[in-house]
Amino acid sequence: MDSLTSRRDFLKLGLIGSLALRISPKYNSQTLANGLLDDFPTEIPGARSVEKEKIRGASKTLVHVRQMHNVEVPFPMEDLMEDGVFISEGHKNVAREIIGIYEGIANTQKDIYSIVRYLMSNNNLGEVFAEGVSLDSEIFLNEYPNESIVFQMKEVLASGYFGKSVEDLPRDIIYIAGAELILASQLGLNIRATESFGLNKLVIETSRTDPELNDIGNDLREDLALDLISLSESPLDVMIYGGYHKWSDNIQDWNLKNPDKKYSLIEVTPKSYKVRNVRN
Repeated sequence: MDSLTSRRDFLKLGLIGSLALRISPKYNSQTLANGLLDDFPTEIPGARSVEKEKIRGASKTLVHVRQMHNVEVPFPMEDLMEDGVFISEGHKNVAREIIGIYEGIANTQKDIYSIVRYLMSNNNLGEVFAEGVSLDSEIFLNEYPNESIVFQMKEVLASGYFGKSVEDLPRDIIYIAGAELILASQLGLNIRATESFGLNKLVIETSRTDPELNDIGNDLREDLALDLISLSESPLDVMIYGGYHKWSDNIQDWNLKNPDKKYSLIEVTPKSYKVRNVRN
C-alpha cells in the first residue's frame, strides 16, 4: 500500500509540475482549470467528438470519456442451441445480436484505449477515475491488473459466445475488460475510485425492478464520483464512465453548492460509441 501511495504522489507531483511549466500570460485572466480546458485537444485518436463546457471560475476541469461497458447477457449460447445447432433462425439472430453487443463494447473500449494512451503520451496523464471502481477495489486493481482482466472476462467466457478460455478469445474482445485495466497492465496507468461498492450494488439490483429508483441511485453515484474526484489535487482529471450518464446537471448542482470548487466539463465520445437501450 505504501508503494502505491508513493507512486500516486509521484504521479500527482509530476502532473502538477508539468502543468505549471505550461502556464502562460493567458492564464492570468482565468483559472488554470479553464486554461487547460482551452488547451485540451479537440482531435484525439479514437475520439469522434470533444465537447467543452467552460464554467467561469472553475477550479477543476472534468474530462468524461463516454464508455460502453460489459453488461449482463440474457441468453448464454447454450440456451439458443440443441445438439450443436441453433434451435431456429430467430435463435441464431439473437446470438448475432448478442455478439454484436459484445463487439460494440470491445470496439468502444479499444477507442478509449487510444484516447487515454494519447493523453498519457501528450498530456502527461498518469491516472484515470473509472466507473465501477470502489475504494475497496482500487488497490487490488492497481496491484493486480492482469488478474483483474481475467476476472472481468469470466462473464464473457461463461456466455459461450467466444470460446472457453482467455486464449480462445478473438484479439479485440479482450478490450471488454476495460481500457483502463489494459493500460494499467501495459503502461502502469493508475486507476482511481468513483464508487461505493454498496451503493453500486444497490443500483444494479434496483435497475431490474424500479427504473425511477434506479435513476435516483445513479444520481447518487454521480454525486459521489464528483465528491471523490474533487479531492484530487490536479486541476484536470479524466474519468471513464458510461455514456448514458449526463454530467451537466450534476455539475450544475455541485457548482451551486460548492462555489469555491466548481467544475468545467469536457465530454469525449469514442468513435465506436453507440447509444443503446441499455443504460451504459
